[in-house]
Amino acid sequence: MTANEYHSLEGTPTLAQVAGTYSGEFVGLETREAATIVITEAGEIVKTSASGCTASGEVFPDSKLNVYWISLPFDQTCKSPGWNDGIAYWDPKTAQLYVITGPDWDAVWGRGYVFIGAR
Repeated sequence: MTANEYHSLEGTPTLAQVAGTYSGEFVGLETREAATIVITEAGEIVKTSASGCTASGEVFPDSKLNVYWISLPFDQTCKSPGWNDGIAYWDPKTAQLYVITGPDWDAVWGRGYVFIGAR
């Protein structure tokens, strides 16, 4: 077995670096569908999916790692509307965006989501 060191979590994230349109798949406990995420240099994030579920919120770069914090409330067009917070990682080698979100602490569990998409 061999292992390679991967330094992609090092560095300073910027909104300019992650800004763009990403197409991929949005997966949750009851959902698996094509989706698009758009991130702007102003820190806005909008998710749309094939079912019509939309969410819009904010993205904040972390101060220590090459990751982004996300606040993403899902609207009433979604199976599980409500607030979701999470973390995103943009891989500079592949230009892929990885997002994991979950409900706020007071919400019903089982509503976490994963998105993997490319520009």
